[in-house]
Amino acid sequence: MRSPRRGFMIFDALLALGICGVMLTVIAAGVNSQQKASRRLADYRAATRLAEQTLARIQQGFAPAAITPEDQLTVENVNQTPSPDHFKWVRVTASHNGCSIQLLGLARTEAGGK
Repeated sequence: MRSPRRGFMIFDALLALGICGVMLTVIAAGVNSQQKASRRLADYRAATRLAEQTLARIQQGFAPAAITPEDQLTVENVNQTPSPDHFKWVRVTASHNGCSIQLLGLARTEAGGK
């Protein structure tokens, strides 16, 4: 005669394997989401660094530095508010892999370096 418990044991083992599979899927999705967020934050940090470096160079009277192919950089004059003599307001927009950041600051009106 067959034991009636044998079928219950197989069902219990399959149920445990199914639960483990669901848990692994949830963990894998969480790790993937975390990696995407980490890459996006790194792109925003790179865009911020580029905008800050560019604004600092302009404030010192130098031209913006060369950029890499995945970066985009624009510098535009903002003449809406008064500024001190020999300075102007500029908006620096920097993008890195699609993540954009804008900085507003004062820059010298003279062209060229020191």
